[in-house]
Amino acid sequence: MNKFVVVVFPDEAKANEGAEVFRALHEDGSLTLYGLAFARKTEDGEVQVVEEKRLRLPRTAVGALAGALVGLIGGPLTAALGAAGGAWIGTWRDIEHLGVGWDFLEEVANAMTPGATALVADVSEDRIAFIDEQMSRLDGVVLRQWQSELPEMRLAAEAAARKTELEQLVAERQDAAPARKEVIALRIEKAEAKLKRIADEAKEKLEQLDASTEERLETLERQLESAGPNARLSIERRIEETRKQRDRRAALLKQTIEVAEAALAA
Repeated sequence: MNKFVVVVFPDEAKANEGAEVFRALHEDGSLTLYGLAFARKTEDGEVQVVEEKRLRLPRTAVGALAGALVGLIGGPLTAALGAAGGAWIGTWRDIEHLGVGWDFLEEVANAMTPGATALVADVSEDRIAFIDEQMSRLDGVVLRQWQSELPEMRLAAEAAARKTELEQLVAERQDAAPARKEVIALRIEKAEAKLKRIADEAKEKLEQLDASTEERLETLERQLESAGPNARLSIERRIEETRKQRDRRAALLKQTIEVAEAALAA
């Protein structure tokens, strides 16, 4: 299962060692690393995104998550992510789309004491022991957030609710007095605009999902080429789960589009 893993270290030196652990685990196939970013809190309380390391995945989500940590923990952003790689700092709307909860961000923020450095990783892992055991030796605090279909589920639920709202308004308009019909007409216009926004957002997310999934699969296939027999089985399972997760999310997005467009066409 794809996850965001944030490891908070007491200093930057140990965070650099932690980054090497992530790369080594990727190399031997114990996990698949899609993206890795560093976020540091100085002794003065200033938060910096000091570096980003990626394995040829140009649209990795770690930039958005690291940017959210900057916004949550406080302090000015003093170094942009990936100056040469086009990475981006996420808004709160971007974070919601990643499916990262406020409780997870708050948990990370509480662990980020002055002088600490956090590694923000986008990974697929089969067992948590590989990371937890090695990071604990470096005094790293490991926090995880599963990348679920919750954002797509929320969008599908919003489409269904807006469709019901529009149907109720249209029914109410039939028997309304002229003055009330004008009020209802404005409400209908707003409801239709919201449905259009939902449909457009679902289409955009579907395109992003296809692109990001293909990039993940390319990373997995490259990893598979040099993997040993035991690691190959794990990587093949990750490939299968990545495709299944794409299919589950795509189904929800397509459902959202169908509901919204059917309501607008009625």
